[in-house]
Amino acid sequence: MEWLSALTGAIDALVGPVFLALQWVLLAYVLVLQFATVGLCWFAFRALRRYRDRRRFNLLPLSHGEFNLPISLLVPAYNEAAGIVASVRSMLQIDYPRYEIVVINDGSKDGTLQELIRHFGLQVFPEAIDQPLPCAEIRAIYRSRRYPNLRVVDKANGGKSDALNAGINCARHGLVCVVDADSILRRDALSRVVKPFVDDSRVIASGATIAIANGCRISGGQLERIDLGRGFLARMQVLEYIRAFLIGRLGWTLPNTVLIISGAFGLFGRRVIIESGGYRTNTIGEDMELIVRLHERYRLRGAPYRIASVPEPLCWTEAPESLSVLRSQRTRWQRGLAESLMLHRRLLLHRAAGNWGGSPCHSSSPSSCSAR
Repeated sequence: MEWLSALTGAIDALVGPVFLALQWVLLAYVLVLQFATVGLCWFAFRALRRYRDRRRFNLLPLSHGEFNLPISLLVPAYNEAAGIVASVRSMLQIDYPRYEIVVINDGSKDGTLQELIRHFGLQVFPEAIDQPLPCAEIRAIYRSRRYPNLRVVDKANGGKSDALNAGINCARHGLVCVVDADSILRRDALSRVVKPFVDDSRVIASGATIAIANGCRISGGQLERIDLGRGFLARMQVLEYIRAFLIGRLGWTLPNTVLIISGAFGLFGRRVIIESGGYRTNTIGEDMELIVRLHERYRLRGAPYRIASVPEPLCWTEAPESLSVLRSQRTRWQRGLAESLMLHRRLLLHRAAGNWGGSPCHSSSPSSCSAR
């Protein structure tokens, strides 16, 4: 069996160095990730301290005054009859002096429009609309007799992106805030998320921390008590969201490399979205794709801009509590991430893209970029 011993020795001589090299590669990979995470935490700490200092010296009330920027709140809704009334009532209680609510009924088949008409006294209001963004046919526009700042756009079904484009076309104000129909907002949410626009004229988009509503007490569309969810998956997602927003999202704010503003709650300049072509209807992650496109548009043109993130939790949304729903959600997020980066791959390593080649996904987990 000398030949077997010789063969084993030869294999060890060949494979041993390979395994050793792989161990060094893995060790280097882990060290790079850890240093990147520490650096991201440092950026997040500096951004949080800067935000705290600005808020400390903000002595004027946020919800009053003639200098508040008017905002159009866009709420796309498809088959949301069960909860749309409570959501709209919640948004009508927002403490902000100059805003309108535009609900876009995207061809719902469950009586969403009828629920809105019955509870808010809607009536058809003939209105001429400029349509700089393509969208499906708008059937009618309704106005509320009880709430002058509430309008409902009834349109043919075209998907969330198409509904948002229709809402942008119908919006009257220069800032548009995109909100999911099932999101719960703090009463001062608009006052907080608009602050970056007030502080810095270069800001073109602003997001905020999204929190998990599982386990919280919600009554009349208002958050009464914050609590952890009962399930293991919900509690793990609470920790994940804290890390993704307070470390990941906030950390990338300082070098201006935020890759996504959550589709559940985000504020944009209306003109900026129109000039960029609006939301794409053929993508999976329309919220991420829009932000990456804005980075590409402004960086390659050399135009000054900022994309900001507010560290305070201003919006609560439900998180999946079953493995099947969670798997489906995360698959969609990662596909959206890959699709967005592929569509704008020319930004990668481009000279005008900045130090990191326009790809701010250098975190210990892709979820810091993809967490919605």
